Amino acid sequence: MESCAQCQAPICISHLSLFKRLSKSQRSKIVSHVIRYTLKKGDVFLNEGDALAQFIIISRGRFRALRNNDDGKSKVVQYLKTGDFIGQESLFEKSAIPYTMEAIEHASLCTIPAKTMHDLIQSEPDIGFAILSELSAKVNVLEKELATVHLESLEVRLMNLLYQLSQDYGVEEENGILLHNPMSQDDMAMRLGVSRESVNRKLKQLEKEARIELRPKKQIYIHKM
Repeated sequence: MESCAQCQAPICISHLSLFKRLSKSQRSKIVSHVIRYTLKKGDVFLNEGDALAQFIIISRGRFRALRNNDDGKSKVVQYLKTGDFIGQESLFEKSAIPYTMEAIEHASLCTIPAKTMHDLIQSEPDIGFAILSELSAKVNVLEKELATVHLESLEVRLMNLLYQLSQDYGVEEENGILLHNPMSQDDMAMRLGVSRESVNRKLKQLEKEARIELRPKKQIYIHKM
């Protein structure tokens, strides 16, 4: 654990879009209540089912969210990166985290106890409005993803997913983007709501059409079109 004065993270909690509409004094109040944690690759911050009693913002690094299936196997349900936040549910009612949060590289977290956030929102209502605005934006993104399940083909949704992943895990080259894909085909299938076999067939088809190139270690080269 470390204080904000000791923090070397590339992004400060007070500079996130979540709080961009707040005044300097309001952001200072938030920073004064931050508890910061640093984690190494492989460290688990919270386990699936743990009580979620804090607001958490990733100030550095990446995490993967793992959920256990009925067969006891863990599946990646999403990836979290610098600037992402979780725990907003705890601002309204007690809840349990629905996945295990594991660092996949050296990372830092800014956390604020839910009780402290309640007190801050009561004294500074603009903080509550800022959070609601960001939550609304997240809901809009999820609604768009759900809509595409029925309106767009698997090919379109798969390519959109690859492009989304390339924003954080891709390296732009002269003739395309080299994606260091963090997701397995099982993970991609779960994200897209289809079978692993469907994802595998579609990837091979896209490669045959010279739109992508499948490389070792889950790398995917996305050709410029």
